[in-house]
Amino acid sequence: MVVWGVLIATYLFLGGLAGGLFTSAAALEKYTRGRARREAEISALLSWVFMAVGLVLLVMDLGRPWNAPNILFRPHLISPMAWGAWVISLFTVVAFLYWLAVGILRKPLGPLKDALGLLGSILGVMTAAYTAILLGMARPDLWRSWSLPLLFVSSGFATGFALLAALVRRRAEEIGVRCKSLGKIELSIGLIELLAVLLFFVTVPSTSLGVLLSTNLWGILFLVGFLLLGLIVGEIIIPAAVVAVGESATMTYLCTLLVLAGGYLLRYVLVYAAQV
Repeated sequence: MVVWGVLIATYLFLGGLAGGLFTSAAALEKYTRGRARREAEISALLSWVFMAVGLVLLVMDLGRPWNAPNILFRPHLISPMAWGAWVISLFTVVAFLYWLAVGILRKPLGPLKDALGLLGSILGVMTAAYTAILLGMARPDLWRSWSLPLLFVSSGFATGFALLAALVRRRAEEIGVRCKSLGKIELSIGLIELLAVLLFFVTVPSTSLGVLLSTNLWGILFLVGFLLLGLIVGEIIIPAAVVAVGESATMTYLCTLLVLAGGYLLRYVLVYAAQV
C-alpha cells in the first residue's frame, strides 16, 4: 500500500535542491566578494520559494493541514519530526532574509549578509539530511540505511550546484569564475554521490536492494534514469569533459537538466519502491 506518494517525493526533492542551491550560492557570493550578488539573490529567492512550496506539499499530504502548526508550536522535544520542522522553517526564513540582504534591502541588512549566509548554509545541509531522516523514521527497510542522509545531502548539493552553474554561465568571466572550475566542483560532488550510492548498496538489506537492481519499472528508473543518466553522465562524464575540453552552453544546460531529473528520480523511486 502506497501511503507516501508524489507529494512527498517532490517535497524531498525540493528540500535537497533548496539546501544545495542556497549553500552553493552563498559560498560563491563570498568567494567572489560580492561580484556574484545577482546570482546569489536569484538563488536565495529560488531556495526559499522551493522550500515554501515543499512545505505546502508536505502539509497537503498530511490530510489535515490545520493540524500542521501543532508540530511547531506544540512540539514533542524528543521527536525528530518536530526538530526537522523547526530546521526547515528556520531555513526558509533565513533564506528569505538573505535574499533581502543581497537584494532590495542590501543597505540596511548588508552587514548581516555573511552571518545569514553561514547560518543558512548550515540549515541547508541539515534540511537536505532531514529529508532522508524523515524516510528513515518509517518502517520499510529500503529507507533505514545509515548512508541515506549522505546520499540525499550529496544529491541535494549536486542538483543545487548544477542549477547555480546554469545561472552563472553567462556572467562567469565577469564575476571571475572559470567554467572549468565549476566543472571540477560538479565532478567532485558527483564522485562523492557515487560513493554514497555504493555505501547505500552495501548497507541496505539485499531483499530490499533487489527492487532497485531489477528489470522492473523501479529498477529501470533507478539504474538508467538516476544512476546512469543523472549521476554518471550528468555529474561525472559531462563535467569531466568540461574540465578537459572546455565548456559550451549545450553541455552546461544538458548537465543541469540531467542532474535535476536524476535527483528527482532518486527520491521518486525510493519513495514508491519501498512501499510496493
